[in-house]
Amino acid sequence: MKMSIPKIEAAKRQLETAIFLFFKNNEPVSIHTLTRAAHEILETLGKAQNLQSVTQWGMTMIKEEKRKEISIKMNEAKNFFKHADKDADNILNFNTELSNFYLYDSVRLYQGLTKKLPKLFLIFYVWFFMKNPDIFSSEEQKKLFSLPGNLNLDLEDRETFFKAALIATANIKE
Repeated sequence: MKMSIPKIEAAKRQLETAIFLFFKNNEPVSIHTLTRAAHEILETLGKAQNLQSVTQWGMTMIKEEKRKEISIKMNEAKNFFKHADKDADNILNFNTELSNFYLYDSVRLYQGLTKKLPKLFLIFYVWFFMKNPDIFSSEEQKKLFSLPGNLNLDLEDRETFFKAALIATANIKE
């Protein structure tokens, strides 16, 4: 079977799969690998449209002499999961939380490039903003994604959150 697929669609499918696995608390290595592959596509497409990723923007804040070191650290897991030519016997201490931030940045890039926010991406956005309200500067964002006092959602139980979000967004057309 053959299929014709644009890069943006490949990135979308990778992200949809990564987000689905994320909410099912499934396979962190696959989540990270899919997310970073999509992020790389979206970051490259974004450059052509003057859309900068959070990681690109963040690197401009780092001292020139430290950028290579930081870049190596940021790409350590991606490269470990992708290559074995230089480190076949190594073991990686992998912080799975890193994937959450690359998922966020990838969804943000996808939305910036397409002006669309598929349902799975919206659900991830809501979870991410609710889970991390203190890292965003906009008071409106903090208010929008804060949990009301009477709503008791366990953001650590991603699968239950996902099921509830799917029900809540059932009427949203893509």
